[in-house]
Amino acid sequence: MNDTLRAKLTSLISDKIVQHQFLENAFVHIEPLILHAFGAQHLSIFQRRTGHNNDLVSRFRTKDEVREVIVGINPHSIVGYVAMAQQPVFINDPYNPDEIKKIHKKLRFEQKYDRLRSVPTENILCVPILFDGILLGVIEIMNKQLRQFNEDDIQLALDVASMLAVSYRYEIGGTK
Repeated sequence: MNDTLRAKLTSLISDKIVQHQFLENAFVHIEPLILHAFGAQHLSIFQRRTGHNNDLVSRFRTKDEVREVIVGINPHSIVGYVAMAQQPVFINDPYNPDEIKKIHKKLRFEQKYDRLRSVPTENILCVPILFDGILLGVIEIMNKQLRQFNEDDIQLALDVASMLAVSYRYEIGGTK
């Protein structure tokens, strides 16, 4: 994605975020923009649970998702690893254990979530949502259609995460 297109897209997303006081209201407007920007099928925003420093919950997710997913902040899942390491990750073949182990020796891809959704994960991009170095949550984008995820995608996702952190830091920072 060229810089002009990225700037237009981030401006559009930023405009939608500014128009809504709560992420719950903004999500229906920013989700299609984010999915279109990445050419992806699925978006989830995981956030810290109040009083549970060691896990995250998928509070905002693509409309076909009905189940709340709770993951530990540890290398036992990709979202959990990103929260633990506070570093972005993309995996273009999550079913390939060698690709997973290159990231962390204990990292694994939890196929049970694919069974819950009845949709296989083709690829995945996760970035931490940080505010002043404090973890608020993780953005998970899955099933990019035309290409594989790359470093440009990480930068765009980090831009989105930064916008979300600034606007919704109190809301994302904890839920029950």
